[in-house]
Amino acid sequence: MEAGTLEATISVPEPGRYSVWLRGSIKSEGRLDIDGENIGSVRHILNNQGQYIALGSVSLDRGHHRIQLRIGDADLHPGSGGQDTPIGPIVLSRAGAQDARVERVPVARAGRLCGGRYDWIELSPP
Repeated sequence: MEAGTLEATISVPEPGRYSVWLRGSIKSEGRLDIDGENIGSVRHILNNQGQYIALGSVSLDRGHHRIQLRIGDADLHPGSGGQDTPIGPIVLSRAGAQDARVERVPVARAGRLCGGRYDWIELSPP
């Protein structure tokens, strides 16, 4: 990834505490600001393809917020140079989502899922 700054507007549907993640690797230094407040910075995180970097967490109100990701240039730290790799997307998830549990419901009782809020529902063969 080349040194530079990404700026975007994000829309948050519900107020709450959010964890912020970036897919990819950061060889030099990366810094994330939301609405002008520093959320976190990372340096030298080399991931396998498809993995994410935890950039920090923040409390956000419902509505639009300005996000800014700054990536530094190669410097004298070992490993900060080399071939660029793509990064992104930036993902916000409700804080604590990583602690969510899997609930198994027998097919005969599937009706009790009606009206609930779920990330996904999966049907397994009997």
